[in-house]
Amino acid sequence: MANLSEQALYELSIYQIETTDPVVGGPDGVSNTQAKQLANRTAYLKQQVELRAPVADPTFTGTPQAPTPAPGTNTNQIATTAFVIAVRDALINGAPGLLDALNELADAIGNDPNFAATMATQLGLKAPLESPNLTGTPTAPTAAPGTKTTQLATTEFASSAGVPIGTPLFCMTASPPPGFIKRNGALISRATFSNLWDYAFDNSLVVSEAAWAAGEQGLFAEGDGSTSFRVPEGRAHVLRGWDDGFGVDTGRGLGTTQLDALQGFQVRSENFLHYGGRGPANVLAALNAGNQRHGPEYSQPVADEFGNGPPRLAAETRMRNIAYTPIIKF
Repeated sequence: MANLSEQALYELSIYQIETTDPVVGGPDGVSNTQAKQLANRTAYLKQQVELRAPVADPTFTGTPQAPTPAPGTNTNQIATTAFVIAVRDALINGAPGLLDALNELADAIGNDPNFAATMATQLGLKAPLESPNLTGTPTAPTAAPGTKTTQLATTEFASSAGVPIGTPLFCMTASPPPGFIKRNGALISRATFSNLWDYAFDNSLVVSEAAWAAGEQGLFAEGDGSTSFRVPEGRAHVLRGWDDGFGVDTGRGLGTTQLDALQGFQVRSENFLHYGGRGPANVLAALNAGNQRHGPEYSQPVADEFGNGPPRLAAETRMRNIAYTPIIKF
């Protein structure tokens, strides 16, 4: 006994066995025609069923297609590639090519899942444009000298607009005000007072320690040659304008010191001859001998002659003065 041979073929019609048909068996026998047609149709339908995905959890192959939902559809309808691209285009809304993908957006925000909170924190550390209340040590570009606008003024600008670095002044207190140090010949750090060192060096106002000690104490000295330098001396000195060709105080350089002196004069009174003549030494000898006129015809004090009071004698010749603290801008 054998089985009929089946083909996956959809038979359009099924043969009807007539009463006059002989009984003929075998693969092509008329008695098996109807069964063969039904078997072929069944095989075809089975094949078609196997080529289709199940309703539950289907797994498609090839290039499945479906109707594209209308824009804005938000149901369980299948979304086609056309629908997805339309949604994406609406989302990026003309974003540049470097920001039209999620990974590019993630890179742009530093892959920070808490980007909004991070930005809120960072913004909290920023000052508003209107009436900012800055803290710490704010910095800004220094305006060009002479600028007179609403641009911010830095301390560097204020220094250049006010008292220039290196300016020698005096103050009424024992301690210098902010921005100044004593002009007392002290050694100071080149790093700490870098602006003052740069001023001195750039203007060729630095001399050797030996030259400074020898009389150029109105200048800066080189200090140890690497980390320190010496400020000018100002204690117990008065400032005098540099002669600069005027012809009164000739032969002096900037920053040189000068001892006190008494201008030469002659005393013609013969009363001083008792002390050896008219020279300055004899005049001083006469004055130091009790401020008395000397000679046979004089016995009254010197002060009585012009009514100016007794002379004030000291170890120096000086003008009337007031002592303030000498300082220099750094």
